[in-house]
Amino acid sequence: MQNVEGITPDTPTASLRQLLESKRFEWTITALIIFNAIIMGMETNKTLQAEIGPLLHALDQALLITFTFELAARLFVHRKLSLPTRGPYSIARSSSSLGCQPPAAYRYCAH
Repeated sequence: MQNVEGITPDTPTASLRQLLESKRFEWTITALIIFNAIIMGMETNKTLQAEIGPLLHALDQALLITFTFELAARLFVHRKLSLPTRGPYSIARSSSSLGCQPPAAYRYCAH
């Protein structure tokens, strides 16, 4: 039996949706967004770039990949191309994920 949104309970899709909508996951992603903002700010400092530039770039890329997988999972679960608008920072999270994808990453993000 499927629910209103066409997802059968106790399926991998339902489990993924439950994970994505959990408070723990929301707060983890929010913390990663804040950490990413700090990393991006650090990337603008020439002294830090000279000392730990490759590490900052690697962290930035890892976070970008994380946000890409999160957005892809949300699109898969909801089966539509719309931005999630519930929860803390959801619009900012979606726009930062969409706005910082290559090739946009090289035009709009601090790299």
